[in-house]
Amino acid sequence: MSERSPTDELRAEHDVALAKMDSLADAVARLQRSEADRSTDVGEGVGARAAELQQALVLHFRKEEEGLFPDVLSVVSRGAPRVDILSHFFGGEADDDLKAHALLRGRLTDVQGLLDEAAQAEQLDRAAAARLDTLVGLTKDLLGRHAKKEHELVFPMIERLLDESQMAAVRERMRKISEAQ
Repeated sequence: MSERSPTDELRAEHDVALAKMDSLADAVARLQRSEADRSTDVGEGVGARAAELQQALVLHFRKEEEGLFPDVLSVVSRGAPRVDILSHFFGGEADDDLKAHALLRGRLTDVQGLLDEAAQAEQLDRAAAARLDTLVGLTKDLLGRHAKKEHELVFPMIERLLDESQMAAVRERMRKISEAQ
């Protein structure tokens, strides 16, 4: 039985992150609709979900940025024989992915900032709950679009560009990144 490819591992991580994002969005929506005291929900429900999502994405982004993209960019820059027209814009797609990673990191930091403010105040007022709901909705949309693009465009290109030995090297780097986390 062969090991799962690095791109399949990253696809599975997208699925986990999207499920965590859905859970966070649902918890925030319930929190916004609630008329009851929001302090317990912020600390125990929403805060925990946000932290789990952030932790999953930090590891995932490292695997892509440090484990996968360097080999792909190396192959593209060398103009290997199997590199076709699709590879010529991979560098731009990788830059777009890195920008999306930075934007997602920033949005999750903003979510955590709102949650920290609420924890200090020991409540989340209606206006803050609405801001949190909007920010989480925007983050969910960005994460969904990002994952879809990688699944449909970026990962298939990578699968065409890297041979089995290169994929094995990527898999090993990703394993080390996971273990170091």
